[in-house]
Amino acid sequence: MTHVRLGVISWLLLCAQGCTVFDAGSELPLSQYHRVHSGAEALDFDPTSSILASGGWDGDVALWRPEQAKPLLVFQAHDSFVQDVAFARDRLVTAGFDGRLKLWNKAGALVAERDTGTPIDKMVAMGDRVVTAQHDGVLRFWRLPQLAPDGEWVLHYGPIASLAGHGPGGRIASGGFDGRVFLLSGNEPPRELEAPPSNARSLAFDQDGDRLYGGGWFRLFRWDLSNGSLEVMNTAHWGVISSLQYTPRERAIASNSRVNDSSVLFLDPDTGKTLRSLRRHPVCGTTLAVSPDGRYLANTGDDGLIRIFDLDNPPAR
Repeated sequence: MTHVRLGVISWLLLCAQGCTVFDAGSELPLSQYHRVHSGAEALDFDPTSSILASGGWDGDVALWRPEQAKPLLVFQAHDSFVQDVAFARDRLVTAGFDGRLKLWNKAGALVAERDTGTPIDKMVAMGDRVVTAQHDGVLRFWRLPQLAPDGEWVLHYGPIASLAGHGPGGRIASGGFDGRVFLLSGNEPPRELEAPPSNARSLAFDQDGDRLYGGGWFRLFRWDLSNGSLEVMNTAHWGVISSLQYTPRERAIASNSRVNDSSVLFLDPDTGKTLRSLRRHPVCGTTLAVSPDGRYLANTGDDGLIRIFDLDNPPAR
Protein backbone atom coordinates (compact mmCIF):
# COMPACT_ATOMS: atom_id res chain seq x y z
CA MET A 1 0.00 0.00 0.00
CA THR A 2 2.86 2.36 0.84
CA HIS A 3 4.45 1.78 -2.56
CA VAL A 4 1.12 2.44 -4.31
CA ARG A 5 0.62 5.65 -2.36
CA LEU A 6 4.16 6.85 -3.18
CA GLY A 7 3.62 5.99 -6.83
CA VAL A 8 0.43 8.04 -7.00
CA ILE A 9 2.13 10.99 -5.28
CA SER A 10 5.07 10.80 -7.72
CA TRP A 11 2.68 10.75 -10.67
CA LEU A 12 0.81 13.79 -9.36
CA LEU A 13 4.05 15.68 -8.80
CA LEU A 14 5.15 14.88 -12.33
CA CYS A 15 1.86 16.14 -13.76
CA ALA A 16 2.08 19.29 -11.67
CA GLN A 17 5.50 20.07 -13.16
CA GLY A 18 4.68 19.37 -16.80
CA CYS A 19 1.90 20.04 -19.27
CA THR A 20 0.10 17.32 -21.18
CA VAL A 21 -3.29 16.93 -22.77
CA PHE A 22 -5.50 13.99 -23.68
CA ASP A 23 -6.66 15.50 -27.00
CA ALA A 24 -3.62 16.58 -29.04
CA GLY A 25 -5.78 18.76 -31.33
CA SER A 26 -6.40 18.20 -35.01
CA GLU A 27 -5.31 21.49 -36.67
CA LEU A 28 -1.61 22.07 -37.33
CA PRO A 29 0.20 25.42 -37.21
CA LEU A 30 1.18 27.19 -40.41
CA SER A 31 4.61 27.94 -38.95
CA GLN A 32 6.55 27.66 -35.72
CA TYR A 33 9.87 29.20 -34.71
CA HIS A 34 11.99 28.24 -31.75
CA ARG A 35 15.21 30.28 -31.79
CA VAL A 36 14.27 33.75 -30.50
CA HIS A 37 12.87 33.61 -26.96
CA SER A 38 13.91 31.36 -24.08
CA GLY A 39 10.31 31.65 -22.88
CA ALA A 40 7.50 34.05 -23.78
CA GLU A 41 4.12 35.30 -22.55
CA ALA A 42 3.42 38.43 -24.62
CA LEU A 43 1.78 38.53 -28.08
CA ASP A 44 -0.23 41.05 -30.09
CA PHE A 45 -1.17 41.68 -33.73
CA ASP A 46 -1.13 45.14 -35.25
CA PRO A 47 -4.45 46.66 -36.44
CA THR A 48 -3.82 45.54 -40.06
CA SER A 49 -3.23 41.88 -39.03
CA SER A 50 0.05 41.99 -40.97
CA ILE A 51 2.54 42.15 -38.07
CA LEU A 52 2.78 40.04 -34.91
CA ALA A 53 4.83 41.19 -31.91
CA SER A 54 6.18 38.79 -29.29
CA GLY A 55 8.01 39.47 -26.04
CA GLY A 56 10.37 37.07 -24.26
CA TRP A 57 11.68 36.30 -20.81
CA ASP A 58 15.11 37.66 -21.72
CA GLY A 59 13.66 41.11 -22.40
CA ASP A 60 13.73 40.73 -26.18
CA VAL A 61 10.94 41.65 -28.60
CA ALA A 62 10.43 40.18 -32.08
CA LEU A 63 8.25 41.30 -34.99
CA TRP A 64 6.87 38.71 -37.41
CA ARG A 65 4.83 38.44 -40.58
CA PRO A 66 2.19 35.73 -40.05
CA GLU A 67 2.98 33.96 -43.31
CA GLN A 68 6.73 33.78 -42.62
CA ALA A 69 8.49 31.39 -40.24
CA LYS A 70 11.24 33.76 -39.13
CA PRO A 71 11.22 37.17 -37.45
CA LEU A 72 11.52 40.44 -39.36
CA LEU A 73 13.25 42.13 -36.44
CA VAL A 74 14.51 41.25 -32.95
CA PHE A 75 15.62 43.88 -30.43
CA GLN A 76 16.31 44.17 -26.72
CA ALA A 77 13.49 46.07 -25.00
CA HIS A 78 13.74 45.34 -21.26
CA ASP A 79 16.17 44.14 -18.60
CA SER A 80 13.90 41.26 -17.55
CA PHE A 81 10.63 39.57 -18.57
CA VAL A 82 8.54 41.30 -21.22
CA GLN A 83 5.15 41.03 -19.52
CA ASP A 84 3.00 42.42 -22.33
CA VAL A 85 3.09 44.00 -25.79
CA ALA A 86 0.34 46.03 -27.49
CA PHE A 87 0.07 47.96 -30.73
CA ALA A 88 -1.15 51.54 -30.44
CA ARG A 89 -1.93 52.57 -34.00
CA ASP A 90 1.40 52.30 -35.87
CA ARG A 91 3.58 51.98 -32.77
CA LEU A 92 4.31 49.27 -30.24
CA VAL A 93 4.07 49.57 -26.46
CA THR A 94 6.01 47.11 -24.30
CA ALA A 95 5.73 46.53 -20.55
CA GLY A 96 8.40 44.85 -18.47
CA PHE A 97 8.79 43.29 -15.07
CA ASP A 98 11.59 45.85 -14.71
CA GLY A 99 8.80 48.42 -14.24
CA ARG A 100 9.53 50.18 -17.53
CA LEU A 101 6.85 51.15 -20.03
CA LYS A 102 8.22 51.87 -23.52
CA LEU A 103 6.91 53.09 -26.87
CA TRP A 104 8.67 51.96 -30.09
CA ASN A 105 8.28 52.47 -33.80
CA LYS A 106 8.14 49.45 -36.10
CA ALA A 107 11.85 49.79 -36.85
CA GLY A 108 12.63 49.07 -33.19
CA ALA A 109 13.60 52.67 -32.32
CA LEU A 110 12.62 53.94 -28.87
CA VAL A 111 10.11 56.82 -28.99
CA ALA A 112 9.23 57.31 -25.31
CA GLU A 113 9.92 55.63 -21.97
CA ARG A 114 8.49 55.77 -18.45
CA ASP A 115 9.59 54.23 -15.17
CA THR A 116 6.31 53.20 -13.51
CA GLY A 117 7.92 52.50 -10.13
CA THR A 118 6.88 48.85 -9.67
CA PRO A 119 6.94 45.68 -11.82
CA ILE A 120 4.23 45.54 -14.47
CA ASP A 121 2.07 42.39 -14.57
CA LYS A 122 -0.25 43.15 -17.52
CA MET A 123 -0.94 45.98 -19.96
CA VAL A 124 -3.54 47.07 -22.53
CA ALA A 125 -3.55 49.93 -25.04
CA MET A 126 -6.88 51.72 -25.59
CA GLY A 127 -6.97 54.65 -28.01
CA ASP A 128 -4.59 57.31 -26.74
CA ARG A 129 -4.13 55.69 -23.33
CA VAL A 130 -2.25 52.73 -21.91
CA VAL A 131 -3.36 50.89 -18.77
CA THR A 132 -0.86 48.94 -16.67
CA ALA A 133 -1.80 46.40 -14.00
CA GLN A 134 1.07 46.36 -11.53
CA HIS A 135 2.63 44.13 -8.93
CA ASP A 136 1.49 46.40 -6.08
CA GLY A 137 -2.19 45.89 -7.00
CA VAL A 138 -2.61 49.30 -8.68
CA LEU A 139 -4.04 50.08 -12.12
CA ARG A 140 -2.16 53.02 -13.63
CA PHE A 141 -3.09 55.06 -16.70
CA TRP A 142 -0.66 56.68 -19.16
CA ARG A 143 -1.32 59.12 -21.99
CA LEU A 144 0.26 58.57 -25.41
CA PRO A 145 2.59 59.47 -27.01
CA GLN A 146 4.65 60.78 -24.08
CA LEU A 147 3.43 58.06 -21.67
CA ALA A 148 2.49 60.83 -19.26
CA PRO A 149 0.81 59.73 -15.97
CA ASP A 150 -2.99 59.99 -16.25
CA GLY A 151 -4.38 58.66 -12.95
CA GLU A 152 -4.53 55.41 -11.00
CA TRP A 153 -6.81 53.15 -8.98
CA VAL A 154 -5.69 51.05 -6.00
CA LEU A 155 -7.76 47.88 -6.45
CA HIS A 156 -6.04 44.64 -5.46
CA TYR A 157 -4.09 43.25 -2.55
CA GLY A 158 -0.86 42.37 -4.31
CA PRO A 159 -0.07 41.21 -7.87
CA ILE A 160 -2.66 41.39 -10.65
CA ALA A 161 -3.29 38.18 -12.61
CA SER A 162 -5.36 39.44 -15.54
CA LEU A 163 -6.40 42.58 -17.40
CA ALA A 164 -8.77 43.24 -20.30
CA GLY A 165 -9.89 46.34 -22.16
CA HIS A 166 -12.82 47.13 -24.45
CA GLY A 167 -11.89 50.22 -26.44
CA PRO A 168 -15.27 51.16 -27.98
CA GLY A 169 -17.03 50.94 -24.61
CA GLY A 170 -14.16 52.36 -22.59
CA ARG A 171 -14.36 49.41 -20.21
CA ILE A 172 -11.49 47.83 -18.29
CA ALA A 173 -11.50 44.72 -16.11
CA SER A 174 -8.84 43.40 -13.76
CA GLY A 175 -8.50 40.18 -11.81
CA GLY A 176 -6.14 39.78 -8.88
CA PHE A 177 -4.47 36.89 -7.13
CA ASP A 178 -6.58 38.10 -4.19
CA GLY A 179 -9.61 36.56 -5.97
CA ARG A 180 -11.26 39.92 -6.67
CA VAL A 181 -12.46 41.14 -10.09
CA PHE A 182 -13.14 44.81 -10.82
CA LEU A 183 -14.88 46.61 -13.69
CA LEU A 184 -14.17 50.22 -14.69
CA SER A 185 -16.52 51.98 -17.11
CA GLY A 186 -15.65 55.46 -18.34
CA ASN A 187 -15.40 57.93 -15.47
CA GLU A 188 -17.42 55.79 -13.06
CA PRO A 189 -15.74 54.45 -9.88
CA PRO A 190 -14.57 50.81 -10.05
CA ARG A 191 -17.25 48.22 -9.42
CA GLU A 192 -16.37 44.90 -7.83
CA LEU A 193 -17.97 41.94 -9.58
CA GLU A 194 -19.07 38.69 -7.99
CA ALA A 195 -15.97 36.67 -7.12
CA PRO A 196 -15.36 33.55 -9.25
CA PRO A 197 -14.67 30.16 -7.57
CA SER A 198 -10.95 30.48 -8.38
CA ASN A 199 -8.71 33.37 -9.39
CA ALA A 200 -9.48 34.81 -12.83
CA ARG A 201 -6.12 34.12 -14.49
CA SER A 202 -7.35 35.56 -17.79
CA LEU A 203 -10.06 38.01 -18.83
CA ALA A 204 -11.67 39.04 -22.14
CA PHE A 205 -14.67 41.15 -23.18
CA ASP A 206 -17.07 40.06 -25.90
CA GLN A 207 -17.45 42.12 -29.07
CA ASP A 208 -19.99 44.54 -27.60
CA GLY A 209 -18.43 44.80 -24.16
CA ASP A 210 -21.63 43.56 -22.52
CA ARG A 211 -20.14 40.33 -21.22
CA LEU A 212 -16.86 39.65 -19.50
CA TYR A 213 -15.24 36.21 -19.66
CA GLY A 214 -12.63 34.83 -17.30
CA GLY A 215 -10.53 31.71 -17.13
CA GLY A 216 -9.63 29.79 -13.99
CA TRP A 217 -8.90 26.18 -13.14
CA PHE A 218 -10.69 24.08 -15.82
CA ARG A 219 -13.65 26.46 -15.97
CA LEU A 220 -14.84 29.47 -17.92
CA PHE A 221 -16.50 32.37 -16.08
CA ARG A 222 -19.05 34.72 -17.65
CA TRP A 223 -20.32 37.95 -16.11
CA ASP A 224 -23.41 39.70 -17.47
CA LEU A 225 -22.32 43.30 -16.98
CA SER A 226 -25.87 44.66 -17.05
CA ASN A 227 -26.53 43.11 -13.64
CA GLY A 228 -23.15 41.67 -12.58
CA SER A 229 -24.40 38.08 -12.44
CA LEU A 230 -21.82 35.30 -12.77
CA GLU A 231 -22.14 31.96 -14.56
CA VAL A 232 -19.50 29.21 -14.32
CA MET A 233 -19.05 26.75 -17.21
CA ASN A 234 -16.98 23.58 -17.47
CA THR A 235 -14.52 23.26 -20.36
CA ALA A 236 -12.28 20.56 -21.84
CA HIS A 237 -9.19 22.18 -20.33
CA TRP A 238 -7.37 20.20 -17.64
CA GLY A 239 -5.42 23.08 -16.12
CA VAL A 240 -5.40 26.84 -15.69
CA ILE A 241 -6.89 28.81 -18.60
CA SER A 242 -4.05 31.29 -18.94
CA SER A 243 -5.25 33.32 -21.94
CA LEU A 244 -8.59 34.22 -23.53
CA GLN A 245 -9.69 36.28 -26.53
CA TYR A 246 -13.18 36.67 -27.96
CA THR A 247 -13.21 36.22 -31.74
CA PRO A 248 -16.21 37.87 -33.45
CA ARG A 249 -15.77 36.03 -36.74
CA GLU A 250 -15.80 32.62 -35.07
CA ARG A 251 -18.31 33.76 -32.43
CA ALA A 252 -16.12 31.87 -30.02
CA ILE A 253 -13.55 32.32 -27.30
CA ALA A 254 -10.00 31.30 -28.13
CA SER A 255 -8.37 29.79 -25.04
CA ASN A 256 -4.94 28.58 -24.02
CA SER A 257 -4.04 26.64 -20.88
CA ARG A 258 -1.14 25.56 -18.66
CA VAL A 259 -0.35 23.41 -15.59
CA ASN A 260 -1.13 19.78 -16.58
CA ASP A 261 -2.55 21.02 -19.88
CA SER A 262 -1.38 22.82 -23.02
CA SER A 263 -4.58 22.84 -25.07
CA VAL A 264 -5.49 25.54 -27.59
CA LEU A 265 -9.27 25.53 -27.99
CA PHE A 266 -12.14 27.59 -29.36
CA LEU A 267 -14.94 27.54 -26.79
CA ASP A 268 -18.66 28.20 -27.18
CA PRO A 269 -19.27 31.47 -25.25
CA ASP A 270 -22.68 30.23 -24.05
CA THR A 271 -21.80 26.70 -22.96
CA GLY A 272 -18.00 26.39 -22.69
CA LYS A 273 -18.03 23.41 -25.06
CA THR A 274 -15.16 22.93 -27.53
CA LEU A 275 -15.93 24.15 -31.05
CA ARG A 276 -12.44 23.76 -32.52
CA SER A 277 -9.22 22.18 -31.27
CA LEU A 278 -5.79 23.30 -32.49
CA ARG A 279 -2.60 21.28 -32.09
CA ARG A 280 -1.54 21.52 -28.44
CA HIS A 281 1.58 23.43 -27.43
CA PRO A 282 4.57 21.17 -26.66
CA VAL A 283 4.84 22.53 -23.11
CA CYS A 284 2.74 24.79 -20.88
CA GLY A 285 1.05 27.51 -22.91
CA THR A 286 1.24 31.09 -21.67
CA THR A 287 -0.71 33.30 -24.05
CA LEU A 288 -2.42 33.59 -27.43
CA ALA A 289 -3.52 36.36 -29.79
CA VAL A 290 -6.03 36.34 -32.66
CA SER A 291 -5.48 38.81 -35.49
CA PRO A 292 -8.10 41.58 -35.88
CA ASP A 293 -9.30 40.11 -39.19
CA GLY A 294 -9.77 36.72 -37.51
CA ARG A 295 -7.53 34.82 -39.93
CA TYR A 296 -4.50 34.08 -37.74
CA LEU A 297 -4.00 32.77 -34.23
CA ALA A 298 -0.59 32.89 -32.56
CA ASN A 299 0.35 31.26 -29.29
CA THR A 300 3.46 30.72 -27.22
CA GLY A 301 4.56 29.03 -24.01
CA ASP A 302 7.31 28.33 -21.51
CA ASP A 303 9.58 27.11 -24.33
CA GLY A 304 9.38 30.45 -26.19
CA LEU A 305 8.16 28.67 -29.33
CA ILE A 306 6.12 31.03 -31.53
CA ARG A 307 3.38 29.20 -33.42
CA ILE A 308 1.10 30.81 -36.00
CA PHE A 309 -2.09 29.12 -37.23
CA ASP A 310 -3.87 30.05 -40.45
CA LEU A 311 -7.48 29.56 -39.39
CA ASP A 312 -8.75 29.88 -42.97
CA ASN A 313 -6.33 27.41 -44.55
CA PRO A 314 -4.95 24.99 -41.97
CA PRO A 315 -2.13 22.79 -43.33
CA ALA A 316 -2.94 19.18 -44.17
CA ARG A 317 -2.50 16.81 -41.26
